[in-house]
Amino acid sequence: MGIPDRARVVVVGGGVIGTSIAYHLGKLGWTKADLQLFSDERALAKAPPDKVCQLVHDWFAAQLAISDADVQQRLLVDSLRPVVAG
Repeated sequence: MGIPDRARVVVVGGGVIGTSIAYHLGKLGWTKADLQLFSDERALAKAPPDKVCQLVHDWFAAQLAISDADVQQRLLVDSLRPVVAG
């Protein structure tokens, strides 16, 4: 199996942070379809509100599961940057 030419969501890095986020999202039950929905703002806007709320909750829960406070803060800031920027 080779590296795909395209992907909607990529967890960058196989280090502690990337592996941890991928692990925790999988542990929370995220599927490939969930990752695709979460990365597509148009589809996310059309999704049922309860599904969107659960995805956002899970995303932040996965980030907060990382025990290093500095890494948590950086991930939260980076995650919120597109939301704040509009």
